[in-house]
Amino acid sequence: HQQNRLIEQDLKILESEVAPIVDTYYEKTAFPFELVDVVKKLGINGLQNKGYGSAELSLMMSCVVTLELFRADPSVGTFVLVHNCIGMDCIYSLGSEEQKA
Repeated sequence: HQQNRLIEQDLKILESEVAPIVDTYYEKTAFPFELVDVVKKLGINGLQNKGYGSAELSLMMSCVVTLELFRADPSVGTFVLVHNCIGMDCIYSLGSEEQKA
């Protein structure tokens, strides 16, 4: 199943690229902005939204992805959820076609 492969791929990325460096940022009380590109590789933007390049995940897969993001690092999980749930969901629900594209 495609979504299961996505989760497996994301877990590998989170374990290999996020987990090893987040403690350094925690100790410095800083956000790991270098991980923004790593988050892009996860392919989860848009979570459950349909079309427009969104991941189109099921509700269950969105929950699993969220859990794994927070397990890797709460600051990264918060960053992704705020971007997706406050930013992208508002545009998806209320934005013009131009904004969605």
